[in-house]
Amino acid sequence: MIRRFNRYELKYMVSACVRDALLREMRVNMQPDRDGAEDGRYTVNSLYFDTWDCACYRAKIDGVNYRRKLRIRHYGTIDARLNPVVMVEIKQRINRTTQKRRLALSLGDAYALCAGRLERRFDDPLDLRVAEEVGFLAGAMQLSPKCVIRYRRQALVGSAFEPGLRITFDEGLLASDAS
Repeated sequence: MIRRFNRYELKYMVSACVRDALLREMRVNMQPDRDGAEDGRYTVNSLYFDTWDCACYRAKIDGVNYRRKLRIRHYGTIDARLNPVVMVEIKQRINRTTQKRRLALSLGDAYALCAGRLERRFDDPLDLRVAEEVGFLAGAMQLSPKCVIRYRRQALVGSAFEPGLRITFDEGLLASDAS
């Protein structure tokens, strides 16, 4: 699991026909994401935290060049009764560059951390810094769970020309209130 990275992101909406044509061409030089099933497909489940007046969401809609958001994310099918390992992520955007810092925690610990209540030691100092930043953001901005987003993703990675390239196609978007 990559826990910290910067990435330049561009997002476009395309029809299923265009997606399928692009996939045929891309598969010649790219490989399915190894974290997905054999074709690079997986489900993404995200719980987003925001302020009482949805300041994080409004910053995105308004196109603010510097913004941060906090979320708990799980890849694949999730059964909360099993207390699965999830990612607590701070996603930050500066102009067109996206930065992510994340921790792998049990779902129970992730909820506690985002509520500012996690009492746990982190052996890795970088993990400790992320946990402290999550706690600070949650407290200073009075963040609470607002929205759940779920969708299916197909991801392709690498090419002979650009080994770090990553292209994803998302579909089947579902959203609900977090309450």
